[in-house]
Amino acid sequence: MIPPPPTLTDMPPEVLTRIMEKLDVRKVFSLRKICKSLRDFIDFQYTRPQLLDLNIYVQSGNIEAWYYTAEGLNVVNYLEIQKLEKSEKSQGNHCKIVHDSREKTLEAVDFLDAFLMDFQFFLRRQNSILRQFRVVHQGNYPSDPNVFQKIFKSIESTLKPRPFPLKTEEFHVAVSRQEEILPVLALMDSDVLKNISIYPVSENGQKLMETGELVKMEQWKRAKELLIEHFVLEISMVDLVHFSFVTVNLRAVEMADLVLLKESFLHTSTPKEFVLTYTHFGDNSDQISQILGDPLISSDIFGRTEKKWTIPVPGQDKELEITHFENLKKFKFTNIKPLGGGVRFF
Repeated sequence: MIPPPPTLTDMPPEVLTRIMEKLDVRKVFSLRKICKSLRDFIDFQYTRPQLLDLNIYVQSGNIEAWYYTAEGLNVVNYLEIQKLEKSEKSQGNHCKIVHDSREKTLEAVDFLDAFLMDFQFFLRRQNSILRQFRVVHQGNYPSDPNVFQKIFKSIESTLKPRPFPLKTEEFHVAVSRQEEILPVLALMDSDVLKNISIYPVSENGQKLMETGELVKMEQWKRAKELLIEHFVLEISMVDLVHFSFVTVNLRAVEMADLVLLKESFLHTSTPKEFVLTYTHFGDNSDQISQILGDPLISSDIFGRTEKKWTIPVPGQDKELEITHFENLKKFKFTNIKPLGGGVRFF
């Protein structure tokens, strides 16, 4: 009797690895769902594909994942399908997965669980440097904070056992409070991380965000770019001046903050541009001309006043430009290079 031809599960690991190397992400995803032995091999022995970017966009009942590898971009949607008919035998909601214009429905599988299975697959094997790692809400759609918390728990449980931290140059994340980002940020390689962006899970109003523990982290101290949107911060300027680029909303700006920032821009090469929106300007704000000098004042067609100071940087062909948008309650500090004489004349 002629024996049956060998199947994929009969192949030795070396041969199976060579076969896998010929497949794109979509086909690897499909193979993982064929049987447990193939899924275990792909999850625990196969080391590809390595991601360049990992972007997760969350909205109500839908998670859109952008898995970007050297072979190209794979966008996968994990959609919740709520059961409408009580006569259905299967329990719980269904999940529809849309990938490369193909759809697959998984009965009695939660859309978040389906996503987390693929998400952990990538996180577990990622050894090369990510350009960006993003977990944020999608547009203006409302997002469930519980979904984000489960994703953060998944990140923590997946990365914690690894012998080395995740290497990503940029980390963009949506949170409700400081405590949610701390355990996740701690698992990022501080030698690689350059950019930290923090957004709220919901953009309804501006919420005060504590930063006392966040500013103590090595990842915070060594990063170069910071963006925190739709949160109001109570933070010392000392904890910001090591960044090159900053965009934040402060509860209050004091004259001492402006003096410290001015000196940092003039006498160190680190700061490049700071945009500070504030709720309250210090009680001694009338002393600003004594500190910065007389500004150039202008108004636009809407009557919004703008005050601008230009201060030469000692020993360099640069100028520090400080702009105060009074109506917007915003300061902008920028290191600029003056235009050459020919350009100015033209």
